[in-house]
Amino acid sequence: MYTEKEMLLWSLICAKTKSVGRLEVFQISPLKLFNIFKKSCEIKVNLFIISYSEKEKFFNENNIEINEVIFNIFFDEDYRNHLLKQVSSELDIMKKKGIKFITYFSKDYPLCLKDSSLPPFVVYYYGFFPSERDLKRSLAIIGTRTPLEKNIKIFTEKLALNLKEKIVYNISGLAQGCDTIGHIETLKVGIKNLAILGQGLATTTYPKTNSLLLEKILERKGAIISEIPPSISIKPIYLLQRNRLQVYFSEEIIVLETGSKGGTIQTLKFAFKEKKRVFFRDIGRNRETVIKNNLKKIGFINEKFIPFKEELTLFK
Repeated sequence: MYTEKEMLLWSLICAKTKSVGRLEVFQISPLKLFNIFKKSCEIKVNLFIISYSEKEKFFNENNIEINEVIFNIFFDEDYRNHLLKQVSSELDIMKKKGIKFITYFSKDYPLCLKDSSLPPFVVYYYGFFPSERDLKRSLAIIGTRTPLEKNIKIFTEKLALNLKEKIVYNISGLAQGCDTIGHIETLKVGIKNLAILGQGLATTTYPKTNSLLLEKILERKGAIISEIPPSISIKPIYLLQRNRLQVYFSEEIIVLETGSKGGTIQTLKFAFKEKKRVFFRDIGRNRETVIKNNLKKIGFINEKFIPFKEELTLFK
């Protein structure tokens, strides 16, 4: 349908942003862009090679307004050629840095992504990309960057020890605080890790303090993953978007601690949309957050563990 280079082009278009006041937002909604892509695949039309009139017909028949952004992307050949030069540059960077990628049409593209609400066009990665089978035995240990609870590290250490024979991957975002604790404690007991970043993989690791942790994840046959083209630096909007990938890749989510707003809350909302099971470590500290955000589908856990994938809950 679309070539690898054209899939990289879709990926680059999806990452384009613009400033709206103090905020930076996507140039085109990723969901809208994916729906255009999906529709073109359904009717087997390559939007990058058909004629001008055929493109007009496609957008008109599908009731998609040809606004300035749509026009630039799909009708302006000079602009698209500019983007294709950027794609070539990204390919050169990947070759130089040893960054690999799989596209939506690759045979190894996971079903957990393809069946999600908003699949990435391309997944860029370092390390060992997980198999579909291993992803069935995964969880995401996540939470606030500034945990207040002193016993979270001890709790996570016990959690990792309990689950080391039952799960293959911990999936998180390499952020400071709870993400870092989850990565460190699971690596200690031999659980592989996926770190999903909100930046291109050829840019400086954020946060810099976790550069060595990133290396340990790779040394222990994990992977570093992003949907952002390699040369593009971190942005807040990318961090929010990457939270959904943590949900897509994982079977269940454990929240060590969270505030009443922020990235963890966004991740929870993605989790409920995808019908994933979610567990809080401590309802007492998080009760106000749960009520404020109407988070009704959450289980609550304590220190007594039972086997992973138990019928009703991870814990009792």
